[in-house]
Amino acid sequence: MTFDASFPGRGSFTSDGQHSSNSDNTYTGSGFNRSFYTFDVSSLSGLNITSVELRIGNELAFDLPATVTIYDVSTSRNDLIATYLTNDPAGQAIYADLGSGNQYGSFIVSSNPSVTTTTLSGAAVHDLVNAIPSSYFTVGLSILKPNTAVRFDQNPRVQQLIVTTNDGTVPEPASLAIFGVMGLAACGMRRRCRMLQTA
Repeated sequence: MTFDASFPGRGSFTSDGQHSSNSDNTYTGSGFNRSFYTFDVSSLSGLNITSVELRIGNELAFDLPATVTIYDVSTSRNDLIATYLTNDPAGQAIYADLGSGNQYGSFIVSSNPSVTTTTLSGAAVHDLVNAIPSSYFTVGLSILKPNTAVRFDQNPRVQQLIVTTNDGTVPEPASLAIFGVMGLAACGMRRRCRMLQTA
């Protein structure tokens, strides 16, 4: 199953905390830009997830090769897509969040344009499962090399989460309750039939 990070669920923050809710820019690097990508994964409810990949394309990059690190993000989607002015402490905290915490993986941009697919860690699978009830799963991208920057916001605009599930599904609690009632009803019918046969 493939999920796209559609606007406004994507963007970038500068090190001084600036971000515009009207900007579709996911410029990453240069020592002061980090980007985020939020995916609506509510449709995964009840599925057994086995692996997660991030597929992302870039149009233009400077001072290659560039190592891009993928991080977990604890900031809510509503806070990510809000507007923050320069030197806003809340925006600065979000910038820090986009480049810290658990590392889900990394990839190297060596040419442009290009599209890279990265298998994310088991921690990402775990966090994705936990994010399903709240509908959104988010990753942050950061480049540590000072003069390196990558534009992930133009052609080819590929910002996708690829989720693999196995053939079996895990029933929702409501479904389990229904199955339980059906099972009890079936047992009752069999007992009644035996009583009629022995009468």
